[in-house]
Amino acid sequence: MDTNSADVRMHVVDGIVMGPTYCAYINCEAELLNACGGAFCIVHKQEYGSKCYIVGCQYNKVLPTQACYQHKREWEKHIQNQSPGTLASAYQMLKQPAKNLDWQPNIQ
Repeated sequence: MDTNSADVRMHVVDGIVMGPTYCAYINCEAELLNACGGAFCIVHKQEYGSKCYIVGCQYNKVLPTQACYQHKREWEKHIQNQSPGTLASAYQMLKQPAKNLDWQPNIQ
């Protein structure tokens, strides 16, 4: 089987996707049904829109998450890690790497 693969570059600025907005289904290059938070084209949204977003899982998702009961905990952890407070803390640590915070060991 002869397959072609290429890197896809996407830039996200303040939650706005800049760049290609293709379906997340494998080998599908159709335009997204909803480019503001959607993952599938219209065909794959109808087929997989109610399914868990974890790759390979065929169970139905549990609202308000995008995951099934088995993957719900992992989805919630993902959402928590992507929260503005978590990202702001990481940004602050990267911005001032030499500064020790109260909870860090004192490094001389």
